[in-house]
Amino acid sequence: MPRRSGDALPNVALYNLRDVRGETQEQTAAALNELARVRGESTAITGNHVSRWERGIVHPSRLHCQLLAEHFGVTIAELGLARQRIAPSPHLGAPNDDLLLIEDEKPLDGDPRVRQSQRDWLQIRRLVNSHHLRLAQTAAQLYPEPWRLGTTGLLARPDWIWPHPVDLGTVELTYQPNELRPPIDGSEDVTGHVRPLRASGLRYQRYSHAIRDLAQPRLFENRLSWRLLDVALGESGGKLRFGNMNYFDAMDTCEAVAHETAVTHLVNGGEVAPPSWRGLRLRRALGDPFDLGRRAVLLSINTLTIRRDRNSASVVLHNRNAANVATSGGIIGVMPAGVFQPSTVRAGDHMGD
Repeated sequence: MPRRSGDALPNVALYNLRDVRGETQEQTAAALNELARVRGESTAITGNHVSRWERGIVHPSRLHCQLLAEHFGVTIAELGLARQRIAPSPHLGAPNDDLLLIEDEKPLDGDPRVRQSQRDWLQIRRLVNSHHLRLAQTAAQLYPEPWRLGTTGLLARPDWIWPHPVDLGTVELTYQPNELRPPIDGSEDVTGHVRPLRASGLRYQRYSHAIRDLAQPRLFENRLSWRLLDVALGESGGKLRFGNMNYFDAMDTCEAVAHETAVTHLVNGGEVAPPSWRGLRLRRALGDPFDLGRRAVLLSINTLTIRRDRNSASVVLHNRNAANVATSGGIIGVMPAGVFQPSTVRAGDHMGD
């Protein structure tokens, strides 16, 4: 129910999150509508809605709270939107008016199984980062030899590799914003074994939510990204078709399947066992890794930068510190590198991008 403006308490946390992003209220509204569309929801959020939330005139609905949290990469409590509810005191003999205030987004749970589940999950996350290359090399051996790029641990369809350099101007890009969501998004039961407990009997809904709350990387933003839908390459060019997705959509499957690989293949505290499909429920469900309709796939650019002077040449490499990044921690790679993302959150700019 709307409050009178004189009784409203401004939501400084929400305002600051938007301000740090450099977004207008209209841009935030457009981003939330796009998030909802990708999730299969229908919303009509406007800049006026965002303004009223920030001024404390109205409280966002549950769906709007979820969209805001996903957009800014924080918890609902960190948005300043966690409602407080009143519950009777659990202590025997307490007077009837003895009440507790409980924040919905931070349930109190003393179950040791929850703490152990989260500790185990964090330990596997650390092992994924420290054994990234060897795990990738082992997982690659599960697939046909023609798909493997030597011993790099990378996979590629042979017809997705040009035999010689190609002018990027000969590659045609098309945009299809209304593509159906993939059948596997990381929230299914088949991912339950890699999602830790959040409370007694309740697992995190998505792998990215666990990363946010437990691993807590310094850089963690769920930005709108381009989803690769189709690849058709020829001798001198080709076509790439894109749709919409969120950055965390890829994390909820890719990081989850890496976690699963570590659980099933790391033994004796760090040795990597021979490749086996045993226990790889999520990887089996994903099937063909090149089926772009099965899961949300991000396309990235990796650029080899060569610095030359009169007497020598060198390359610039980037060390992805596992403490600072959410994915691919511990990897040293070429730079600049990054995934395909829109220049702005405004839907009207996406076709131009």
